[in-house]
This record gives sequence, C-alpha cells and structure tokens, in this order.
Amino acid sequence: MYAEADKKPFGGWIVINKSSGEIQICPAPNIQDDERASALAVASYNINALKDKSIPLQKLEDVPERFRGKSTGNRVLNTTCSFCNFKSHCWSNSKLHHKVASEAKNPPMVWYSQLNKEQM
Repeated sequence: MYAEADKKPFGGWIVINKSSGEIQICPAPNIQDDERASALAVASYNINALKDKSIPLQKLEDVPERFRGKSTGNRVLNTTCSFCNFKSHCWSNSKLHHKVASEAKNPPMVWYSQLNKEQM
C-alpha cells in the first residue's frame, strides 16, 4: 500500500534478522497484477467500512468470571472489549481491578463489568 500511495511499483521486502544482524532483500515477482488488485480491493473495502457511519456497532457480551470451575459472581469484559480504547462508551461502569479469581502473589489486572465480590 505504501508503494501504491507513492504511485511506484512494489519492489519487495527488506528482511532483518535481529539476532545475527543479517539483511536480506526479497524482490517482488514481476507479475503481480492479481495480488495487487486483490490487495487494493481489500484496502478499499476497509477504508469505506471505517468511513461508513451507518454501520451499527455491536456491543459484545461480558462473561461470567470462573475460578476452578465455579462462578465468582463477578462478570468480566470479553477479550475484545478489554483491549478496546472506547470501552467506556459501551461499558460506562467498567472497573479495572486485580483479578479476584487468582491466587498469584501479584494478580493481573482485569476489566470487570460487574464486580460484586472483591475477594475470594
């Protein structure tokens, strides 16, 4: 896509081995019309999807927190929502808290949508 934006032909890749410091240049094949058309179609679709404001955003479901097969009574955000920068839009009451269902010395932080029990 960088070559396309600069209106230049795609030349290939520069590959660097971080361990040994070796550098390898991998040229692109001379005939790349099909791959180019396919990549441009995907990029165009993605750009249009991002610009389209009529696409409804779907709020994903939170999941019950379980520890050793038993429910803790708390609910956590699913993985997708926990990494989203806009979680406060869908989950205004979400809370970042140490994982209740953990016996670790330093439990990981987890996004809770519903935190009823703060200790096991």
